[in-house]
Amino acid sequence: MSAAPVAPRSAGADIGARDPRADYRPPFPLRAIGAVSTLFGVAAAVMILASVLITCHMIFVRGVLGQSTIWQTEAVIYLMIGATLLGLPYVQKLRGHVGVDLLPQMLPPALRQRLQVTQQCRPEDLDAWAEQGLRRSTSDPGKGVVHPAKRIDGYTGPVRR
Repeated sequence: MSAAPVAPRSAGADIGARDPRADYRPPFPLRAIGAVSTLFGVAAAVMILASVLITCHMIFVRGVLGQSTIWQTEAVIYLMIGATLLGLPYVQKLRGHVGVDLLPQMLPPALRQRLQVTQQCRPEDLDAWAEQGLRRSTSDPGKGVVHPAKRIDGYTGPVRR
């Protein structure tokens, strides 16, 4: 008896195999947080649209009619701050945050290394370096010269004499 011919399978195309990630469903608290983040994202978009429309109204009222625009100014400020704060979770959910490492990745290796060395400096070191430059550039040392940093009750910073 001869064996029946077997059709060749392509790699990874097992009939019974399923991707375990395809059935994954996050727990309820994570789904709820995702839904609230999306709701806040929509609210932030509506707030930005409202602030744009109020700004257009403000330009017309102030420029054409010559009236006061105090409530428009306040409303736009509060709407933009609120949209920024409410929109943060939605932006994080979409991983839409600005890539901070974009600029360093575009630099040549020598400049990238200089940037890394500069980032390793402590703020106190940079303050002392700037103070030395200020002292050298001051022509009259008796008037408001910033002297080297001195430790005073835990504070390290410029001290004026």
